[in-house]
Amino acid sequence: MDSTSTPASSSPAPALSEDILTLPNVLTILRLASTPLLGYLVVQGHMEHACVLLFVSGLTDVLDGWIARARGSYTVFGSIADPAADKALMTVMVLALAYRGLLPASLVALILGRDIALVISAFFVRYRTLPEPKTFSRYFNPRLPSATVTPTQLSKYNTFLQLLLVGGATLLPITPEWFQEASQTPWNIYMALVAITTVWSGVGYLGGGGSAKFLGNKAREVAAKRFKGSKQDKS
Repeated sequence: MDSTSTPASSSPAPALSEDILTLPNVLTILRLASTPLLGYLVVQGHMEHACVLLFVSGLTDVLDGWIARARGSYTVFGSIADPAADKALMTVMVLALAYRGLLPASLVALILGRDIALVISAFFVRYRTLPEPKTFSRYFNPRLPSATVTPTQLSKYNTFLQLLLVGGATLLPITPEWFQEASQTPWNIYMALVAITTVWSGVGYLGGGGSAKFLGNKAREVAAKRFKGSKQDKS
């Protein structure tokens, strides 16, 4: 949800299939299911096993996106589950690493606080731009768009830096002691960089940055009419 809302493109988006049991979705489900185990391994100090599972989890994240694009296998479930699985993994990992003393609590608070703020903001934007009537079913209906969402470049950089942060914090304890001592200063600098980009990207999105634009009234009216028509066709 860390993103900038922009007017809908004139080119059609990939058609969303309702077939949930696709290979990309299965990989996403496996990644989500492995997240509690990954957190448990970190909390218990089994860092070697945690590194292996984290690598496999990251590999499934790459593969599900690649397969979905290659096969045109897009689903409503996948569009929701994939980013949810990523956020769940990041949340569990930073909390587990903080519990082990491998990440400072202040940095973890920044990462989680930013994500919570963005989620709240996204819910507000959805409500604000939703065509009337604003009902519960319409609010959560993905076929009734009110704004198009694309990640900002800064948020992409920040996500990448956070992934490296989690991977590095998981791997560092199993490296030789001399390496841990030599990397202490560079690692502290890197954590400061992650903190800066986390705050910067969050403030930039919440502040709008002059680039937050939603679907216009006409486009929203068209979407509402299409939704109404589909409801009538089913009745």
